[in-house]
Amino acid sequence: AVGVENNYALQTCEVLVDGDYFKTYATGLLNLEEYVHDIMHKKCNANNFPKILKENDCTAWINGNKALGPVIGTFCMQQAIKKASKTGIGIVVVNNSNYIGEPSFYSHRALKQCMIGITFTNSPPEMCPTRARSAALGANP
Repeated sequence: AVGVENNYALQTCEVLVDGDYFKTYATGLLNLEEYVHDIMHKKCNANNFPKILKENDCTAWINGNKALGPVIGTFCMQQAIKKASKTGIGIVVVNNSNYIGEPSFYSHRALKQCMIGITFTNSPPEMCPTRARSAALGANP
């Protein structure tokens, strides 16, 4: 309804359903409305795709291009797996990203390849540090 390419919509739905399936409801379908809101208010450009800015055999720096978070997360984990299968380790960082949903979704992709996958993410400033006047810390541990 908001013009998302079918493949990107499917990737996003897969992450949302996975969150509910593994009972991490806060990262599941509950977030569908947030994705639609972000697309409609141009916080997210749903039909953009991540781009590799710089890479070597075992690392990559990705520009998420403000695409849908699950599209970015999936792309980054695919890159990490590809690099790890060649060199034994794959480290991928990304900027200009959006909410990726349940981080373990991406780690499970590595597990399916008999690899250890660790997914980290940040979040928008939502909490005030001690003695601060405004939010500066994300709520994501």
